[in-house]
Amino acid sequence: MGGTSVGAMAVVLAIAPFVFLNANFDPANLPQSAWVQVWGLAFAAWALARSPRLGASLVDLPLALLVAWGVLSVAWATSRGEAIPVAVHWVGCAAWFVAVSRTVARPEEARLLALALFASGAAVAALGLAQYLFGVAAIYQAIPPAATFVNKNIAAQYVVATLPLGLAALVEWPRLRVTARGVVCALAAVAMAVFLVVTVTRSAWLAAWAEILAVVTITAGARRLRLSRSMAAAVVIVIGLVTVLSGMAGRLRAVLLPAPAAHGETAPMYYTSIQHRQAIWLNTGAMIADAPVLGVGLGNHKVHYPPYARRIAFDERMSARTQLDHVHNDPLQLAAETGLVGAALCTWLLWTSVATWRRAAPALPRSLTVAWAAAAIGIATDALFSFPMQRALPPVVLAVGLGSLAGLLVPRPGPGRIAARALAAAGAAALIGVASYQARAIRADGRLPRMLAAEARGSWNEVRDVASTVLADRPDDRRALFSLATAELARRRFPEAQAALGRVLEEYPHDLPALGNLALATAAGGDDVAALRSWDRVLALDPRDHRAHFGKAEILDRMGATGAALRSFRLATELAEPDARYQLRLGSAAARAGFHEEAAAAFGVALKLAPGNAAAHEGLGNALIALGWTDEGHEHLARARVRRGG
Repeated sequence: MGGTSVGAMAVVLAIAPFVFLNANFDPANLPQSAWVQVWGLAFAAWALARSPRLGASLVDLPLALLVAWGVLSVAWATSRGEAIPVAVHWVGCAAWFVAVSRTVARPEEARLLALALFASGAAVAALGLAQYLFGVAAIYQAIPPAATFVNKNIAAQYVVATLPLGLAALVEWPRLRVTARGVVCALAAVAMAVFLVVTVTRSAWLAAWAEILAVVTITAGARRLRLSRSMAAAVVIVIGLVTVLSGMAGRLRAVLLPAPAAHGETAPMYYTSIQHRQAIWLNTGAMIADAPVLGVGLGNHKVHYPPYARRIAFDERMSARTQLDHVHNDPLQLAAETGLVGAALCTWLLWTSVATWRRAAPALPRSLTVAWAAAAIGIATDALFSFPMQRALPPVVLAVGLGSLAGLLVPRPGPGRIAARALAAAGAAALIGVASYQARAIRADGRLPRMLAAEARGSWNEVRDVASTVLADRPDDRRALFSLATAELARRRFPEAQAALGRVLEEYPHDLPALGNLALATAAGGDDVAALRSWDRVLALDPRDHRAHFGKAEILDRMGATGAALRSFRLATELAEPDARYQLRLGSAAARAGFHEEAAAAFGVALKLAPGNAAAHEGLGNALIALGWTDEGHEHLARARVRRGG
């Protein structure tokens, strides 16, 4: 029966990257997460009911405590809407470890799981190369070639995580006997390497080099010098082959797709990307210092990051339009979200994982132990510069690998019958709960594109209706709440807009767009004091936000604080792209304050941006008359009357 279960696991793992819902807002990560979580819990419940083996693996206790701590952190997370999906995924990954470690009993079963993951990575690479070379566009891609991961960097994460698992095909390693399976795996590995090159994902490149170094180091550590030399030569040959094939792929792409879309990354962006990461890491250190023991809760780094965006280093990309999703360093994100307790538990888990591998290495086929060590090192290297552990599949790859080693290595005593039934029942209950939760999440996510399309058209009644249906399935959906508030604001239903924005800010108290819209809603509702408070909160988070300066200036101008309004109008025009409306309001405020030269200059710029604007002509005319340029001033006043039809 174990062989049947392992075969089913292999099929589920091979299919996982291709669970893709093209019409959804999140077409990849959400459905892939749901797929692996539901199946992981199903396999775990089945394994525990059939043959519950507990307490045998070194990994069991630290893994259980880490997952329990992560789930517990939901209690103090500001945004439970961000925390719960991460906690559910942690449970799903732990379920995969339980299922594999309690099911796999023979090396061939472990080899099957490794090769299923490797085959899925090779298929992802093949699809990505088809997209790169032939412009295959049946699957949505934000940054191609992305295969079924939307973004090429995420696709590269998965490919580099599964690339070393092709070593599992070497049944008689280190004799390296040529077999048909080995040849197929070698060709697949070359295709995966070429895909990694064409994605230009630097963290994945570094991870691939770490994997190569790990394989060579492990085999050399066993004093197999002849094998090490052979592997070094093979690495040189493969690198040369990949380089040649990548060059050929680039030339072939130029022939097949003579006018490709730009990938949008240039040399200056490379520098900015490095500086961006450095700023995030330094500022995250400050967040850890402020919540050192408990952390801010799973998934909540992004919620609390805006006040830290300029704490230690200036994060240039942080703004109302561009807010942070990931730290681009998974260990730092773990420490920020789960505190020193979570970091200590993770360190314990890492230590027991290494100990499990060290025990397995002499007892199990070297091809399996080396393959899984290289895959784990590759994922860990990528995690220092990217966020593979925040995605659906790389953590599952680690769980399957660790479960395979633990399952093959240790004797596995089982609990009593009552405990076994209780564990199986708990697994079944978790399966039902997660399946229902993810079904609602996917259904809600599928409605978001229609809501956003209606918003782009200005169909506010439709936006309100669709957002309400989304919130019925996912009450804490940030996008739906924000769109609902925007629709109510556009329909001038200011109390309803404020209520929806208040719900957003309960979970995301530093959300810049929500704070800005709340300022607009409260000002439109007649509460200028509350609007000023909201604008001040925006500017405390992002002093460069020209909309906030302009909104604050309008309120101050309305309240009669001419000098303060003028200072805010000046800041708004300095920070914004040239805008006639900003120049008109600056000119009016400067004129009321008696700065007629500044007013004339502002109205002049407004006329350049909006030629023939009657208000700009009138304002410039009055300013010129005040400066003694009577003829020119009356000429502009006459033009203003003509423009107004009078």
